Amino acid sequence: MEKASPMSKTYAWVLCATLPILLIISATMIKSGRTPTPSTLSGSKAVESSVHDFMEGINKPAYQRLVACLSQDILDEDTWKAVLADSLLLAESGNLLLLRPIKDPQAWAVNATNVRESGTKLYESAKLKEITPVRLNFDAMLHDCDACHQQFSNGMPALPRVILTK
Repeated sequence: MEKASPMSKTYAWVLCATLPILLIISATMIKSGRTPTPSTLSGSKAVESSVHDFMEGINKPAYQRLVACLSQDILDEDTWKAVLADSLLLAESGNLLLLRPIKDPQAWAVNATNVRESGTKLYESAKLKEITPVRLNFDAMLHDCDACHQQFSNGMPALPRVILTK
């Protein structure tokens, strides 16, 4: 039988010492009705507090690049990579929008989640490199964007659509 190394004994000791502490913390949080979320565990907060500046800095450029890419008849490999990257960026922006609840936090969360979900479908369809499903999913995501704009930004901006069929 092999003898345990001093390092493995140290790891075992640390594990035995910290496990009960983590269990107590978790049980206390659950009992109090507070469950840890990624944002509470990591201390997540918005870098840019202005939703307008966030949209102008992240979503608008990605949207504009996608419109340019998806307006083409045939997409080469580099263009598909760009479509995939911007689709992922827009899908993940739904998560980032959840860090910025404004006016009506419940409605904001619903809209941000809708954008994330439709953005995820856009991203998943971009992986398949089939232009028609990508255009349709982009249009569906823009519908969710417009619904949020309607509720929180007096309908501005209304996002122009990509020509879906050529």
